Amino acid sequence: MYYLYIKKTFLMLFSVLALFSIINFFVDPENIYPKLFSSDEPESLLVSYSNKLMQSKYGILDEEFNILNERERKKALALFSKDTDCAIIGSSRIMQISSFRDEKSLNKHCKSIINLGVPGSTLEDYFSFSNILLERKNTIRTIVFGIDHWSLKFEQDGRYPLLQSDLDKMRFRLKISKNFGASSTVSLVENFINLQYLNLSLNKIFSKNKLKEDDEEDKRDEETFNYAKNFNHNNGISGTSVTLPDGSKIYSSERIDEQKIFNNKKWDGFQNYKVREASDGGWYEERAVDDFTNLVKLLKGKFNIIFIMTPYHPKVWELDQPAIDLMISIEDKIHLIAKDLNIKVIGSYNPIKIGCSKNEMFDSMHPKAKCLKKLERKIVEN
Repeated sequence: MYYLYIKKTFLMLFSVLALFSIINFFVDPENIYPKLFSSDEPESLLVSYSNKLMQSKYGILDEEFNILNERERKKALALFSKDTDCAIIGSSRIMQISSFRDEKSLNKHCKSIINLGVPGSTLEDYFSFSNILLERKNTIRTIVFGIDHWSLKFEQDGRYPLLQSDLDKMRFRLKISKNFGASSTVSLVENFINLQYLNLSLNKIFSKNKLKEDDEEDKRDEETFNYAKNFNHNNGISGTSVTLPDGSKIYSSERIDEQKIFNNKKWDGFQNYKVREASDGGWYEERAVDDFTNLVKLLKGKFNIIFIMTPYHPKVWELDQPAIDLMISIEDKIHLIAKDLNIKVIGSYNPIKIGCSKNEMFDSMHPKAKCLKKLERKIVEN
């Protein structure tokens, strides 16, 4: 009797996890898994995406364009964008930084920006995008690194192998002995049963908002690239985020509205898996710091380099929790690295130092453009 109960429970659990895995693999809202019946996207599509985005009047609708994943889209911008003097590399925490929207950021240092921010960006992504910028012929004079509390450790996210070839090239340039990839494969497998990714998959499946084309001109392009009409950046568009012509992001109206709920809910601490991983394994890895330092030294031969730190929600700083020790420690370490390399540092993890309020945050770790335009209130010259 007891054995049958255990067996039924196991089979039910296995069935649920198998269903999660199937949904996440085939829906794949961020295009992180290899497709069974497709090959690598041709360079012509990367060229087309970059050109269409930069020439668009109000940006491209993300939910209606899923041929390229986020890293491929930003690689297209890094390769083929024109007439830009700053490239910013980092995670989703810097994806609101823009020179296109009304609330511009980094005005003192960048006349125009291409935003190469991608979800979960890691140290490995720094290597990949830096290699792309080094190899291309461009007008970029400044590279800005958005440095997060997890950026000075390896293997902090499983999506970086989407740019594996560029990562390998930089690895050989810097003579990095670490062989990237094995643990990232494990992360991709674990992501099959990730509830947050399942939520993204279900949102994609059941999205009720089916956006129409602007007009019938150039029908082939319209089928591939769906352009945004003029809209209020503070309100967003229902059912889809928008990538602006400079690569920065406007969240969907639903995502923007979640901020009101976040600020009113009970707060019991900063729940972020990267904080837990950092706490278990130390705030940073010396080998990772050394490799990042060597990357910056290499880039300084061609580019001006700037470090930025974007703030976390004021609520994060109100509680006595490991996240505070982590951020203070990493911020101090970033300033030490910058001092050794003679690099300028802009911003802080602490919103008080910049003057960002709770209403200028989407959630615990994603600042709005209204907050990010204040980053230059905190500048440390080295």
